[in-house]
Amino acid sequence: MRICLVILFCCLLGTAGAQLPAVPGEVQVRNREAYQSRVSPAISVSKALFQISLREEKEWRRQAGVFLHNWLDGNPQVKPVITPLILRLDERNPGMRLLYVAGFIRHVMDSPDPVPLAQRTAVILGWMMRYYETQPGLKKDKTMKAMIRARDEGRLDAWIGKEMGMED
Repeated sequence: MRICLVILFCCLLGTAGAQLPAVPGEVQVRNREAYQSRVSPAISVSKALFQISLREEKEWRRQAGVFLHNWLDGNPQVKPVITPLILRLDERNPGMRLLYVAGFIRHVMDSPDPVPLAQRTAVILGWMMRYYETQPGLKKDKTMKAMIRARDEGRLDAWIGKEMGMED
């Protein structure tokens, strides 16, 4: 019986790591077709980043970051706006900037219609707030707490506009 439990536990551990998508290596995209061929892996990697802790799978996260940044470099369709707010979030919990970039990729590629930047940013920051609230081991962050409080009070759009310089 114990042997069965040990085997089952080992199988479960083995499949947990197997759920992460493969990260394409050495991405040098120089034309439209190359970008298009990498859309599906970019979306898969972007979604997976929101499923694992910033403390887990560090080598996979590093490879994912390199892949996504190389894919973005020169991409005509996806241009994330990195503001001081995103840099502050990343300062406190390294890896949050990559989450923002991944969220931006995911949102742009999953949304066939153009979406205003402020609306897109609100959706991505919403994903990041849920991540912050559900992932154990993240450092407490006053900026993130203020954003969550603004969301809970129904004034998130105004808060984002002010903090990210997107005021009308």
